[in-house]
Amino acid sequence: AINTTQLATTAYVTTAVAAGSSIIKTYNYSGTLATSTGSLRFYSSGSYTLSSADIHMHTAAAGSSVNITINKNGSSAATLTFAAGATSSLSNSLSVSLVQGDYLTIDITQVGSTTAGADLYLLLKLT
Repeated sequence: AINTTQLATTAYVTTAVAAGSSIIKTYNYSGTLATSTGSLRFYSSGSYTLSSADIHMHTAAAGSSVNITINKNGSSAATLTFAAGATSSLSNSLSVSLVQGDYLTIDITQVGSTTAGADLYLLLKLT
């Protein structure tokens, strides 16, 4: 169903979820990257599988990769490695099962060694 009103009405959300639509969750880190432990939580509203992550950076890291850990309920569930010099990366090999009430957080564990990456944008796809 196409929602032409641009509003997430209850009827639209219920129809979209019932139809088995994917959920896209975005994460944005503005500015120069620094290692950090994620505190923002994305809670699952039902049974889903985190199936892919699409990563973009405005400024590429130099010297070493950028590493991101996706945590499920506080424990590491997947690690994404973003090669030094790259500004985009796609990981389609994720398979993290979620049920209602599970949550995801994002840790940045490495940012590059000679130049830190900057302006990270991460799209997580749940199917």
